[in-house]
Amino acid sequence: MAGVAHIPYLEKRPSGYFFRRRYPTRLREISNVAHGSAICLSIRTDVLSEAKTLARSLTALSDMAFALMSERPVNHLSAQDLTLLTELARCQIAAHEAARAIADPRSEEAANFAATSERAAQDVLKRAIALGDRSLSIDPLRAVAARLGVTLNETTAEWRALAFEALRVLLDVAQERERREVGQYEAPTPVFRSVMAERSDTLDQSPPRSMAQTVAPITAVVPVCAAVPSASHCIPPSVPPASEKPTSSTHVIDQREADLATKSAAPDTTSLLGTTTSASANIVGMADQADETAFRIKTRPPQLENIDLRDLTTEMRHILETKPRGITLQEGIELMWQLKTAGYGDNFATEQTGDEAAGKKWKSGSGSKGHVARKFWVEFIGDVPFEEACSEDIRDALRFLPQLPQQHSKGKEKFVAKNGFRALIEEVNAEEVHAETIGLKALENRRGVTEADREKVRLESRISRIRAETRAKHRGYIKSVGKMLYDLQLIDRNPFEICGVSNKDKAKWKKGEEKRKRVCWDDRIFTFLRSPAFQGPFEDQGAPFYWVPLIARLMGLREEEACQLGPDDFGTDKGIAYVDVKVLDANNVKTIESQRRLPVHPTLIDLGLLHLVEQRRRANSHRLFAVIQGDLSHNIMADQIWEKSDVEQRVLEADDTERQTWVGRLDKLFRSSVFQDKLDDIGDPLFWAPLIAVHMGFRSEEILQLNLSDIETISGVPCICLKQGPGQNRKSRAARRTVPIHQNLIDLGFLQLAEERRRDGEECLFPWLQRSASKKTFTENFSKKFTRYRQDVGCYDPQRDFHSFRTTFNHFLIESGCQDSHRRYIMGHVDRDVGITNYNPDGFSKKLLVQDVNAVEIDISMIRSPFEDAKPSSVNRDWSCGARRSVSA
Repeated sequence: MAGVAHIPYLEKRPSGYFFRRRYPTRLREISNVAHGSAICLSIRTDVLSEAKTLARSLTALSDMAFALMSERPVNHLSAQDLTLLTELARCQIAAHEAARAIADPRSEEAANFAATSERAAQDVLKRAIALGDRSLSIDPLRAVAARLGVTLNETTAEWRALAFEALRVLLDVAQERERREVGQYEAPTPVFRSVMAERSDTLDQSPPRSMAQTVAPITAVVPVCAAVPSASHCIPPSVPPASEKPTSSTHVIDQREADLATKSAAPDTTSLLGTTTSASANIVGMADQADETAFRIKTRPPQLENIDLRDLTTEMRHILETKPRGITLQEGIELMWQLKTAGYGDNFATEQTGDEAAGKKWKSGSGSKGHVARKFWVEFIGDVPFEEACSEDIRDALRFLPQLPQQHSKGKEKFVAKNGFRALIEEVNAEEVHAETIGLKALENRRGVTEADREKVRLESRISRIRAETRAKHRGYIKSVGKMLYDLQLIDRNPFEICGVSNKDKAKWKKGEEKRKRVCWDDRIFTFLRSPAFQGPFEDQGAPFYWVPLIARLMGLREEEACQLGPDDFGTDKGIAYVDVKVLDANNVKTIESQRRLPVHPTLIDLGLLHLVEQRRRANSHRLFAVIQGDLSHNIMADQIWEKSDVEQRVLEADDTERQTWVGRLDKLFRSSVFQDKLDDIGDPLFWAPLIAVHMGFRSEEILQLNLSDIETISGVPCICLKQGPGQNRKSRAARRTVPIHQNLIDLGFLQLAEERRRDGEECLFPWLQRSASKKTFTENFSKKFTRYRQDVGCYDPQRDFHSFRTTFNHFLIESGCQDSHRRYIMGHVDRDVGITNYNPDGFSKKLLVQDVNAVEIDISMIRSPFEDAKPSSVNRDWSCGARRSVSA
């Protein structure tokens, strides 16, 4: 299975797309264990666009479900107990508000003292909760029970649970009263909401029934306020702020108070509000709408931690901090611009960090789309809240988009949308009609005019409109703005999903366009080569206008690849001159696959390219086409890659660390001490491991953990059998294989070494190796030893490590013409051919494989065999620390 990029919880499986999401940790205790730890649903479609839409919907639904599960009411209380707690909270708040409403004016000190008293009450309640002291809740509960006519049995465990929950309710009430004592109300009053409702032509729909029930799950009861005769006249509190996480009791308090304010029939309250039954309904509608928004914010709170707000302007930070919902179209487009120019990627559902270089690249390549979006979409849709964008307006904009002139907002002044894009399109259409009318009128004075002539005039009068690719990019940009806002959870739906473009639609649009595909040079190349740049005289033998076109023509290098060549990029392998195209020392290539080694074309050699390379080396020049003094202003790519800021940026970039082969470098290694001097141990791993790796393609751990039982003769062919066994681990199932031993290894005495080990009673080929303490592998210690050895003998190259021997062997197999199926088997790579994996269980014939292995030709003539005048010795080698001791036999 594989996840789909940028779409959380969407997976692609052989049977189609699936939605798979793990339960949050906080819910795993209450989830059904039999159903597993995740939700896994088949979306039942093979169409990616449909799967994305359904996955986003399922993500929103699961967000809501998880929130509801987290906030569900306590299940250890009965319905009657919940009713008692509901009335307790409502009456406490209503009594407080009623007392404040009729109280005389007070001083600042009195107000502060009242708030301080509430904080002291909170401390007392917190202490009571910590100690389990339920005495503070007994009297309030008795009063409410008496009003409701409920008899309490204070000797049961249920009573203790009820009294304890009442302590928590009283603590919530005390916190709310403290806020109200200092005049902090989080939402407008019912009067103000009623006025605003009357000004609206229509009201938004109420939230779904299931959603409203989750806000107030308690069965409604007749309002009762113990010992507070005027409680019905109190002004109800506001909906709790979205940033807070209220308990179930807090939801109950607000819902009951809203009901109390709406249904209150007291004369003085009615005269104060002066509203009708219809206005009261409007109040409820507005409250429900606010509840829905608060609920959506609670279930999908803004994920601003996914971005660094310091990358944004002060104004934009203020918008994000104050608008958890309701960000406008203009603000969303501006946010996208600021984040992309700061170097953010496309997946805003995860935490990101800006990349200055990526931001510059995006601005130069896609910045124009952002500039157009700021004006075009706002003009046709308006600066409305983003998720409230009207689908009809979006479709109208999409109809106008293909009519934009190709040079809009740039080039000629007549294509600049001074009065808006709609006016620009009308002006361009009128100009086309005018030009066509004049052209056809001119044809009237000519004889023999045909319909083809008239068609030509019509075509010539047309003004080019944006191409299909540009049109798709403009649509994709505004869709990506919506995706960004959805990922950051600033909106709950993306109305611009309809702007997505399928490959089928794009292909249909392109049918009527003139192709702009780049064509090859024809015979005009000869005219170009006769120009002064190739005929002389030459002020500099390394003139880039001379060499760069020739290198591109004869070797296929891109312009920048040729311009950034240096003397160190050239070398020879078996007498063949080559050039490396790589990322190193501020070089850049288009893709990872663009890094390659190419033979130098004979024509370039005849023209003296290698002489130029040697001349630059003697002059200690870093570049092939920069003047010797280092002044880069004369380089052909000066405007693109040689500005100071660009050079500094490339200096910061890491050098190429991709592993390279040992091709052309083995000779130096094989002339180092361990391959030339007499060994203390004829089985020194520093000698044998590199040779086995480069001649048979084994991994380091595969070599170092070899047992003598792994060395067998099959059908007369000496082989090494790599299998799973005690103390032996393989990277994959395909790594279990039997490979013939290369003749070079036999000539150097590999089989003799195996016999020596057997006579000594050993089981391992390298018995003195020790596993590392951390990874428990032989490779970790051996790699450190091999690295130190290469540094000591001057063969160290960070891009050519031990695993590069395996890469080199694979390279030699390819060059020798080895069949791919044979090569994959020898290398231990997975073969996808069912005919090989299912119908060839015993592998290939060893006589065939030995031909493939021995086809790899490596010069070992300079290597001294360990068995030349060698006497067996007992060697104790501590490979964990690199020390070596020789013990006489």
